[in-house]
Amino acid sequence: MKKTLLLLAAFVVSAAASAQFSFGVKAGYNTSLGFDNNWNFNSSSINLQNDMANGFHVGLYARIGRSLYVQPELLYNLDIYRQKLSSGEWNTDGPYTEIKASTFDVPVLLGYSIINTNMFKLRVMVGPKFRFNCGSTKVAEQDGVKASAKPVQVGLDTGLGIDVWRLTLDVRYNLIGDLYKYEANGEKLNTSPNNAFTVSLGFRILGNNRRR
Repeated sequence: MKKTLLLLAAFVVSAAASAQFSFGVKAGYNTSLGFDNNWNFNSSSINLQNDMANGFHVGLYARIGRSLYVQPELLYNLDIYRQKLSSGEWNTDGPYTEIKASTFDVPVLLGYSIINTNMFKLRVMVGPKFRFNCGSTKVAEQDGVKASAKPVQVGLDTGLGIDVWRLTLDVRYNLIGDLYKYEANGEKLNTSPNNAFTVSLGFRILGNNRRR
């Protein structure tokens, strides 16, 4: 993580002299839909249920380019949801565990301004997201199933953005694997990727919005 921060700082300093560079802060809301799945291990059924997650993110962003641009970000991300994990017949009254997924996210997006004026931009963007665990909830073994947080994940971000004056609004869809890996009796349990949505509002501190 220290190397990532140093690389981002070096990137900001080296690009600051460019007229094509801007830098700012951002924060927003996260949400993802819950899902129910069943898996079989050693002739027993493993049931995993995640409720809808809600959370927030806050951090920094930089942008190089005008109509065509690259936008790296460094975001602290916290998602909170409830999880029920059991084996055998599904128990709808079973206990839930509150999960706090605490991560640093580093999206690196390639974007294009469909509308590009001095005061208004409409943008599309897509790119990879690198996720680093930074103290997520440790889940105790339950019904013979062990869960542990992964140190690093890679996902995909895509969405739309609007710039007005120094304000920037992004709405994104994120596809990324489950933060936790699960094992039952030494066998790996493969879970489906999470479908998440984020809405963020940013403020540009450095740079300008001149059309080129």
